[in-house]
Amino acid sequence: MKLEQKFYSPETKSSDFLYAHSTALQQLLEARAFGKPYQLFVSDLDDTLTVLRHPETYAATNAVRSLLESQAKVLCVATSRSIEWVLSEEQRLKSPNFYRLPPHLHVDPQTAIKSYGDPREHEPEGVLNAPVIISSTGTEIYVRRKDSYGGGYVRDEEHAQLMRSEPEHWRKVTMQVIHALDPEASLVKLSSEETMEGYTNGTAYMAPPDYRIKAIALSDPTDTEKGLTNKLIFQTRLEFLRRNFTAYSMLRGQGRLDELVTFEESFRKLGINVGALTEMLPEDVNNLRFLDDSSPAKGVYRFYLLPNRGSKARAANWVISKLGKQLLVDDTTPEVNVTLAGDSFPDLELGLFSCGRGKFGIKVNSTFILAGGSRLTPTLLALSRKRDFPIIFAGEDLSAWAERFEDFNEREGTVLFRSPFSDKPIKIIIGDVAFPDTKGPETLQEYLLKN
Repeated sequence: MKLEQKFYSPETKSSDFLYAHSTALQQLLEARAFGKPYQLFVSDLDDTLTVLRHPETYAATNAVRSLLESQAKVLCVATSRSIEWVLSEEQRLKSPNFYRLPPHLHVDPQTAIKSYGDPREHEPEGVLNAPVIISSTGTEIYVRRKDSYGGGYVRDEEHAQLMRSEPEHWRKVTMQVIHALDPEASLVKLSSEETMEGYTNGTAYMAPPDYRIKAIALSDPTDTEKGLTNKLIFQTRLEFLRRNFTAYSMLRGQGRLDELVTFEESFRKLGINVGALTEMLPEDVNNLRFLDDSSPAKGVYRFYLLPNRGSKARAANWVISKLGKQLLVDDTTPEVNVTLAGDSFPDLELGLFSCGRGKFGIKVNSTFILAGGSRLTPTLLALSRKRDFPIIFAGEDLSAWAERFEDFNEREGTVLFRSPFSDKPIKIIIGDVAFPDTKGPETLQEYLLKN
């Protein structure tokens, strides 16, 4: 058996061996040997740890990475980017069975055509080669092996099984669902990175991700609400399809034509071409979740379609549990301090819902930092103050969350959140209040200098 095959056991369907011989665990144990606590730092990339194509922010990014290393905080990147974007060429070539195509990070200044460029030449060092990388909005996890076990990165195949479908099949059925929900292509358009054409013609930074599809609601310069309206129509249609497709398929299978006609009419009234999905299985339709990533202030309404179990929050909790399980080998009551950082709606989910009740006897203390300049600052302030109802972000009513916020400190910009998945409250730090006039990596740098 080849060395790399040992990192996932088909017999036990476990990737424990991968984490047992990871640089992340190695760093946690080394810190403990010097009397420091177990510490993980889970951070989003864009507009949090770095700002894409803004070299003036790279010094702060690199300073954050240096501070994390000096404070023995193990970095886990959680990003919507695919894995190849955040690996140096050296690490990519060292990684066994690596199948992702190289990233197109070089941009021609005259034509804007993108072509291959080593991330080390186009990204700050601070974002590259983290011990653990949660990529493609939480749908994949890559773990860096210790050099004594070959180095490079290995995908967590046990986690990949949670997506419940092969990538090619998942993308195919998801594209079919998109066309059925938007048969006239009047609501949304796909990002250029969602087709191989976008990659080969140089309009996309990367080839299509395995388990993530990014769409942008079509807007109208003469109608400021058009983008929001289109996003909400698409979202409503998807929710209706998910609720009713199993029953629809059952009626088709049983040949109950009279009831089927009535059912099909309800789909048509909403604008759904359900006839295009007659060959699809209910489990395929039900393995879809909608995740908002809008920027309302900019009039940009975008979202991701993911497998049901694909999320930064679930992936982060998975990593924490896997590493915690390994810590139990030498420590009967490990306590892990987890800091999470982000700026967008997917990151809010990461910060509030990823650190659940510790598994295997692990104790988890968590803090979430909302980066300065975040589009979510007004929303979090409204939730913390429990006023200005209804509290709506990009058409999503978040008012019910307010009851879980408590002990807001207006001066320091801190508040506690009682997650339904955690025994302990999560401390939230609102960067724009706690560290005024900072943005993205500057916020993280200030936090680390004071903590």
